[in-house]
Amino acid sequence: MSDRHITAVVLLDGTTTASTHEALRTALSAQTRRPDRVVVIAPSDLPEDVREGVEADRAAGSMHRVLPVSAAVSRAGAVREILETLDDPDATARSSASSASDTEAGAATATPRAGGRRARDVDSVAVERERTQQAEDLAKVPQRLRRRRYRSGRRVGTADGAAGESWLWFVVDGAPPAPDALAHQLEIVEVSPNTAAVGTKRVRHADPGDPEGAEQLSVQGADALVDVGLTLTHGGRIITGVDPGEIDQGQSDWRHDVLAVPLPGMLVREQTLREVGGLDPDLPAPWAEIDLCRRIWRAGERVAVQSAARVLHPYPTRPLLDRLQEQRTGQHLALLKQRSLPHALLSLLLLPLATGLRMAAAIAASAPRTALMELRAAAAVLPRARRVLSRGLRERHRARVPRGRLAPLYLPRGEGMRRWVEDTWTRLFADDDRRRQIRRTTWGIAGTRHGLDDADYGRHIVWTVVVALAATVVGLFTLRGLFGRGELVGPGLLPIPENRTDLWDAAWASWIPGGLGERGPADALVRLLGHLPLGGNLLVESLLFAAVPASALLAWWASGALTRAVGPRLVIASVWALAPSLLAALTLGAWPLLLVHLLLPLLALAIGRAIGLPHKVSQASVSAAAAAGLVLLVIGAVQPVLVVLAAAALLLIAVAVPGRRRRLLWVLLPSLALHGPYLPTYLGHPETVLAVAGVPATTATATSMDLLTLWPVAPGVQEVLTALVGPTAAMLLPLLPVAPVVLAALFAPLLPGAAGRVGRFSLLLAALGVLAALLSRSTWVAVADGRLVTPSPHALLSVILLALAVGAAATFDALARREEHDGRLRRVLTAALGTLVAAACLVSVTGWTLLLPGQLRVDRAESGEVPAAAADQGLTDARSRVLVLAQLPDGSVEARLVVHGGDSVTQHAVINDARDVDTVTAGGPVDADPAATALREAVAGALSDTTPSGENGERAALSEFAVAYVVVRGDLEEQAELMSTLDSSTELEKVTEGSRGGMWRVIGAAPRAVVRGGGSPVPLDSGAIDAEGTVPGDDAARTVVLAERFDTRWRATLDGDELEPVAVDGWAQGFVLPPGAEGEVDVHREQPLRLLWQLLLYAAVALTALISIPWRVRSRSVEEMYG
Repeated sequence: MSDRHITAVVLLDGTTTASTHEALRTALSAQTRRPDRVVVIAPSDLPEDVREGVEADRAAGSMHRVLPVSAAVSRAGAVREILETLDDPDATARSSASSASDTEAGAATATPRAGGRRARDVDSVAVERERTQQAEDLAKVPQRLRRRRYRSGRRVGTADGAAGESWLWFVVDGAPPAPDALAHQLEIVEVSPNTAAVGTKRVRHADPGDPEGAEQLSVQGADALVDVGLTLTHGGRIITGVDPGEIDQGQSDWRHDVLAVPLPGMLVREQTLREVGGLDPDLPAPWAEIDLCRRIWRAGERVAVQSAARVLHPYPTRPLLDRLQEQRTGQHLALLKQRSLPHALLSLLLLPLATGLRMAAAIAASAPRTALMELRAAAAVLPRARRVLSRGLRERHRARVPRGRLAPLYLPRGEGMRRWVEDTWTRLFADDDRRRQIRRTTWGIAGTRHGLDDADYGRHIVWTVVVALAATVVGLFTLRGLFGRGELVGPGLLPIPENRTDLWDAAWASWIPGGLGERGPADALVRLLGHLPLGGNLLVESLLFAAVPASALLAWWASGALTRAVGPRLVIASVWALAPSLLAALTLGAWPLLLVHLLLPLLALAIGRAIGLPHKVSQASVSAAAAAGLVLLVIGAVQPVLVVLAAAALLLIAVAVPGRRRRLLWVLLPSLALHGPYLPTYLGHPETVLAVAGVPATTATATSMDLLTLWPVAPGVQEVLTALVGPTAAMLLPLLPVAPVVLAALFAPLLPGAAGRVGRFSLLLAALGVLAALLSRSTWVAVADGRLVTPSPHALLSVILLALAVGAAATFDALARREEHDGRLRRVLTAALGTLVAAACLVSVTGWTLLLPGQLRVDRAESGEVPAAAADQGLTDARSRVLVLAQLPDGSVEARLVVHGGDSVTQHAVINDARDVDTVTAGGPVDADPAATALREAVAGALSDTTPSGENGERAALSEFAVAYVVVRGDLEEQAELMSTLDSSTELEKVTEGSRGGMWRVIGAAPRAVVRGGGSPVPLDSGAIDAEGTVPGDDAARTVVLAERFDTRWRATLDGDELEPVAVDGWAQGFVLPPGAEGEVDVHREQPLRLLWQLLLYAAVALTALISIPWRVRSRSVEEMYG
């Protein structure tokens, strides 16, 4: 038996109960090698019944000392109190007086009690000689190693050596040791004298059961392995090497030297504990123990674990987030303490960034409380960081072993990286057997099934490839005429500006930079386009060429959520790819409408996965709801009424999905943030909710019959079909693509179960779409060719078709379901219906493949609307404009300003169209404002060769409108009179003339922004909206003139001082420049709420994007066990 003196330190706390205390007493009394002394730490908040039991044990002699401490004292403080008590022999003697009195009478013959310390006679000469020798030895030791080693760690009165060492054995409430735990731990000390700390194997009961039950409070029968020592990754993550729920079968008993061992059951040499300084009071468990063990290693001694010694580890009772917060704070502080000072300071500086990334990951995992926990944990680091860094610096200075020598005790960096990658992969793509089975086995709404056990497993992947290839071939064949050089042009195609800066400026400005400008705001679609990384028409061309194949593929993909039968999915894919609204938008080049049509199936699929659908409730996903919000953000930017329809649909869905309603708010959040700034516009002009952004107004309308057949405009193929098949068939054939879906959707509400519920929902949603389409048909939103026009119904008809397709998918799935008891009649009827539907789809695909190229009104143009030389001037700092003239058949001349080199989507806004509607309905002309009148007079004067008279004359010169060139396009013979007039104008100088038009330069053309008055005009550099430049000094009064309509929201500053606004020539924006003024002039729009709306939109989109990531919360089995 070992002669070492063992003091058992029993740590109780405020949560100790009578049953856990009794289990601890039983475990201590059952030890095969009983401790020599037992000291109990009794906090002030100890329950009364437990306190009485402790006092009774003390009176009975089983407990040798009770050390009362404050409830606020941590474990580190309790350990410090223990060391101070053991270092005070008088206190020890007093505490042992009562227990020693029972043995005084038989002291001569009885064995002394194991718990007391005996005093010895002191030889003063020997003590002085020993001190002199120690001083001589100390002079030979380097300064950093000059520390006196405590002698109180040995029993008093014994010889030097291991046999007389004093050890502390920590026994923690709720963690009783096995009867042979202490004996096995001492075996390690016997064979390894330089081991200073020995830990135990920790186990728990696999079945928690009753936490107060006798079986649960005993280590006997605990078979679930918790840890056999601890180690860390170099990034500070605790590694136990034990999988959650792993049964203890001795598989980890080979471990011996470890980085650290937990405090429950730890046997530590008292002298070493004093030298390294005990537990760090700023670190929680187990980080305080890890730090302690690390200091022991660096002091030149070892830390080992005895797998034969078992200690029970209780199930935690504290709230999970509190435990995780404590562990995260401890991790941060431990890393600060262990790292070198520069590395620690860098880690502290990067702590906000690391915390932000962890919070983002928690939000992505739909765990907002965990995100707040990360924030609180980081905040708890700051007040302790200075103390921890100071202690770490002192401990590194006194350490005997370099930090690098501990590297083998850590997890290798390569293994740590592998585990991190594996953990990230698991969080993104769950690959356990259950989820793999769910992913590979899917069900239709009415019962069709497709899984691993099916003989046709894998054919859906093959069919996906077939659909993608076939749709791509058909789409490219129909659009083969658009391949070539030049830019795409069409009656419904508004290009995106090439200049990325202009696109961004127009997106957030309250000014529309078209013509002479109009007060904004810009459309929501332009606001989203402003965030594109590149400008230009790449997006436009991609949408046009990918419209048919992408529509078919997305419809195929989305329909798989409702039916697993290949035939119905092919039907829905072909119907969606040949939808009338898609074909009509494609012929015009209206790319925003194509974008809406493409994304609608994706929106439906995301919402379906968000709620789980009636037959897939277990697969409901918050991430899918957030993804639907991002898709709706783009769709609603084209036509805001689609957001209203989506909200109505979500309201209908919320009624039927209790428990999954709040997640549907993620679908609306980004759109609400985008459209929030437009609320005053929507209230002042409600028609803008129905207007379509990015598509020019057109006078083409559809009849009621066309709308009933889901055609937004009259089909243009009827004349061709009439010559081929007759008038009746020509009228019916355009209905063929959507006929199967419409008929199947009407039958869907009659289906039983979940399929019927989906069918009824689809008809309700289609009814809402019909109401919106009827409302749009009676609402004027713009003026085109002098007529009031209604919004394009393409997107609303796409919504109606989507709703009908949902119901049709349920019907198709019911027809495709095959069961053993199906009769022959049902099989024959479903086969016949399938044949008819397949034939209709085949005829539709073939017909439109042949007829669509002839209906396209989109073409390639190698040159733009104006010559390149004139267009380039609109992109310089001068921002010169081009006046395009055309002579009409009645002899009148039509004039139009081209700005920034050509027309684009940023130069149009639905709010301007709404104001034109108000003007026309009030009985006035749309071009009666002062600016339009001045431009009209200037053009008329230039054509009549009237001499301009300046500011006080009858008309202004073209140069005052920043017009640098005049262009005439078209047949020159038909415009010979106009050409002759321009040739004779004194304001113009002819540049060139060709078969396709002519071009004239305006003499003395001025830039868009200029300082007039004084010696000579001073040009300013202009962007799409703002202008700036340096103005030299001049004694004359001058005016900063901006060739834009006068508006009260324009602001100008001179070196930060605001200038007085003034209207120039009754229409232009100007600012008074005082005499002698000089400096930097900045002309801009006043938008006080711009930053607020930007932050709101970016925060909503970023938050939704994080939630949309299918990120799962990582299992924190190691962290969760503590606390």
